[in-house]
Amino acid sequence: MHTLPFPALRRAARAAAALFVLLGAAPSAAAQPGHGAAEGVARTAADGEPLALLLVRLLPAAAPGAAPRDAVTDAQGRFRFDSVPAGEYRLQVEQIGYERTQSPLLRVRTGETLFHEIRSAARPVLLEAVTVVGGQCLTADRLAEDPELAVLWNEARKGVQTRRAFDLQYRYTRVMRQDVATRWRIRGTTRRTEVDTMVSEPDSVALREQRRHARHREVGYMEGERVHVPYETELLDDAFLRDYCLEPSFEEAEGAYVLRFRPVRPRRDGVDVRGAIHVDAESFAIRRLEFDYLRGGRPFATAHLEYDDLRVGGSTLRLPVRGGAALRTTGVGRMAALGATATLAYEYGGFERVR
Repeated sequence: MHTLPFPALRRAARAAAALFVLLGAAPSAAAQPGHGAAEGVARTAADGEPLALLLVRLLPAAAPGAAPRDAVTDAQGRFRFDSVPAGEYRLQVEQIGYERTQSPLLRVRTGETLFHEIRSAARPVLLEAVTVVGGQCLTADRLAEDPELAVLWNEARKGVQTRRAFDLQYRYTRVMRQDVATRWRIRGTTRRTEVDTMVSEPDSVALREQRRHARHREVGYMEGERVHVPYETELLDDAFLRDYCLEPSFEEAEGAYVLRFRPVRPRRDGVDVRGAIHVDAESFAIRRLEFDYLRGGRPFATAHLEYDDLRVGGSTLRLPVRGGAALRTTGVGRMAALGATATLAYEYGGFERVR
């Protein structure tokens, strides 16, 4: 979660405040009874080049609807799944913007390591962008009613699933610089800078996401003087589309497809969000997230995050690199402060594979 602090305007003017929140070794496979391991390498079908930072899924054949296990390949295209219950599986490669590739049926045996090389052919997913006016907003259970929108949603999710699998395997450092400017009615403009450093540890990723998502569902996107901006991992999830919906269909602007979302129903209390997800029209990778913050159905603040590819090993990973936010003070708050703006800048480093 990103933290974008504004001065405590509520304290200064007894009005709504403006603090943004943008936001042990396991036993070996052979040592666990009834378990083995699966490993391999992912390559391009055309020339056999390794595919780095590619999402690989392990699918149990006996339970087609079960949640898969995910891994990302390293710079040499290698992947591994430890502690795999003995049985039959398929490996599936998910490459954003391309049709998925699936292996034949494979068997993991107790105490053994299965090796398989999977080759992925570049079969681009084609979309025909349209702009549709009107129609009902679509939740996850109704997304199939708009096939083009469903395809775009699923392609964008591949990038998010790859990011999540990466976070579960790699430790790295993220440094966020925040420059905040507050416009006071009498004092003019004051400025402040904050630097926040976070070490992302694989062991804490899942629990941190669960707590953050549960808190947003329970109290909304503002607590006290903090307004929370969701990550792409929260937005591009079927669970998000239970309480929010996508406008049908999508539009194309400046080389990006724009998916707009809004709450299914207004919150009775707390702050909600609506916004847009900008997905690159060629790569289907996330370009930009935009948010309006709603209190009583009315917008009072905005925020955005911009994404770009960063070099990690022999490939690239799409991460937020800059952003910003703006608050328009209303009510009695305008007696002291006119509003506030903030900019964000991110740096990443120290990428280390620990799983």
